[in-house]
Amino acid sequence: MPFGVIIDTDVCLAAPEQLWFSGVGDLAAKLTAVQDWKLAFHATNEPFNDFAALLSDATVSQFMSRPVKDLEGIRLLGTSLMLNGIAMEVCNSSRPASGSEHLISHALDRISARPRIHGLQVGVATYIISKLQGHNSDIISQLFEECGFWDAIKSDPFSRSEWLEAVRLAPSIKKGFYTVLSSRDCVEEIHSILDDDSVVASCFVA
Repeated sequence: MPFGVIIDTDVCLAAPEQLWFSGVGDLAAKLTAVQDWKLAFHATNEPFNDFAALLSDATVSQFMSRPVKDLEGIRLLGTSLMLNGIAMEVCNSSRPASGSEHLISHALDRISARPRIHGLQVGVATYIISKLQGHNSDIISQLFEECGFWDAIKSDPFSRSEWLEAVRLAPSIKKGFYTVLSSRDCVEEIHSILDDDSVVASCFVA
């Protein structure tokens, strides 16, 4: 593990806003990642580390106290992502940080005609996966609303057909990695979410 992490807040403040939204999207994914980890524990007896999971969840709660792109918000986001790295080191696994939402993003990287920044794909996938899991959807939506994430996505919507293909491909991206996408065929459920959910419907075009 490193002895320390240095974050140049001036560089971060001056960076394109899309990078800020990408960081927020990737942080929110910790909520769905931990839920997938719990599902894997119950379905396959995969080892689960309570401390790492609690630390991961806490990083999102910490950032939600000020989800604004200013000096304090940058400090909170950077610290939250760093602490999530520590959570992964604690359990020697990516489980506290990465679940089915990341599998969808990796699938999009393979098939999309125009892949987007990692955290933008992951952030939208996080909300969709939270609907499948039945946990944290309101929290994630509120966070994205407050920081402007949804407006950024709606200004350059995703392809609905590419996302449905990515959902079909996602469970095969990482062999032996159990998530909510492993528990059932979720394509039709996600199709309905993309079409009908008032939060994300306008984030997609045909």
